[in-house]
Amino acid sequence: MGLAPNTAMVVVGGVVTSAGGGILLPTLLTWVLGAMPFEERGRGTGAWTGSLFIGQFLSALVILAIGTVTGGLSSALVVAGVLTLVLAVVAARLPSVRHSIPAF
Repeated sequence: MGLAPNTAMVVVGGVVTSAGGGILLPTLLTWVLGAMPFEERGRGTGAWTGSLFIGQFLSALVILAIGTVTGGLSSALVVAGVLTLVLAVVAARLPSVRHSIPAF
């Protein structure tokens, strides 16, 4: 979205991002709660929801700070995207923890 040449492409990026989040968030929540004992699932759901909303609040502040340093929103989104890609590559290279995650 940071490299989009016009508003239509920003809208397309927003739709793709929202669709991905709409699929990812319930899947991850189900995955995490499946690993928790039944008695703790209410607390786990509350922690998950709180973390999600704190993350949404803080992400705006982080993008604002990056945009101040890099010169605007578009460059801040590019920096955030590159940083996310680097973190994903690093995470993919970490040893697997699949033995502790329940299969569905």
